[in-house]
Amino acid sequence: ALGKAGEPVERTVFFFALGGVLTGAVGLLWTGFTPWANITWQAAAWIVPITLLGWLGMALIIASGVAATFLRERALPDTPAEEH
Repeated sequence: ALGKAGEPVERTVFFFALGGVLTGAVGLLWTGFTPWANITWQAAAWIVPITLLGWLGMALIIASGVAATFLRERALPDTPAEEH
């Protein structure tokens, strides 16, 4: 939507990334660093299920896009593509 309004894609990505960095920095200032000595293998093991959930989330987004495209094409055949 921002691209169609004339906003450059690079600027949108930059400010999204900047917002993520600033949010992370505020969280870091709020909670502080966890020293490496305090990290147990049980805590580190959470990386595996979180990564799997991330991959499942991306797969769900991609599958939703494919399904939406398929259903739109079925409902409105020969619809012209969006102009960029």
